[in-house]
Amino acid sequence: MSMQKVIDQIDYDFDQFSLDSFISKVGEWGHTEIKLCACDLYSNLNAFGAYIPIRDGLQMIFVDENLPHLHRLSTILHEIGHYVLGHEAMTYEELCLLRGRNIKAIFRRDNSADEREAELFAHTIISKVQDNMSYSRFRASCVPVGDTYKRYFEGLGIL
Repeated sequence: MSMQKVIDQIDYDFDQFSLDSFISKVGEWGHTEIKLCACDLYSNLNAFGAYIPIRDGLQMIFVDENLPHLHRLSTILHEIGHYVLGHEAMTYEELCLLRGRNIKAIFRRDNSADEREAELFAHTIISKVQDNMSYSRFRASCVPVGDTYKRYFEGLGIL
């Protein structure tokens, strides 16, 4: 399915854009919950963002907390793009099996076609809302890093 068809299926009113409401709408479209977690991802993984399916009904998007605001927005939308476009992602269970191995190398594997498509998704969403841009509408609520997920991902060597 084309990217534009996926965006049309999500059926979001981009004139009323806020990042939290867009994430919620994507979750509703995909019958899942999407949680966003800001952390020092770049220092740990050499990545600005990561999409990890935790289990059916729960997707996690990690974004580096030190990114400038618009770069953070683009990164979040890029990771959402991986989810909505059905790109293959390493699951939480697979990460658990890799505990103790070089997790950075795993995360740096690159499928250039998927990366380009996810980047195009992010740029497409931004272009749909930029005429009505209010930077406060691009902020999103992140899950506190101090919750249960932090322990899981620390154990995996991600945080």
